[in-house]
Amino acid sequence: MADSLVHSTKQMMDELKEQVSKDEKTAIDTAISELEEAMKGDDKEAIDAKVQSLNEAAQPLAEKAQAKAGADAGGEGFTDAANAGADNVDNADDVVDADFEEVKDDKKDK
Repeated sequence: MADSLVHSTKQMMDELKEQVSKDEKTAIDTAISELEEAMKGDDKEAIDAKVQSLNEAAQPLAEKAQAKAGADAGGEGFTDAANAGADNVDNADDVVDADFEEVKDDKKDK
């Protein structure tokens, strides 16, 4: 888990390097280094603490990545999903509506 967190954080840093402030980069780099150092040992609590520290340091980075993903999508995701149901209305001509009557058999096999 810690390895994948380090990898994904480094990848996000690379993708968003223009949007990351110097202070944020320093904090994230420090947290990554501390986590990598903790992973060399066997102290699970120390590793967990450093994972938490990296998560906290990378929070602004994750928010920027999410904002970028929303901007890249153009904000059309919700509109497209809402219109998907409207497309099905056009196909409503094929629907057959029928009345039925339930027939109960009063004769019981004995």
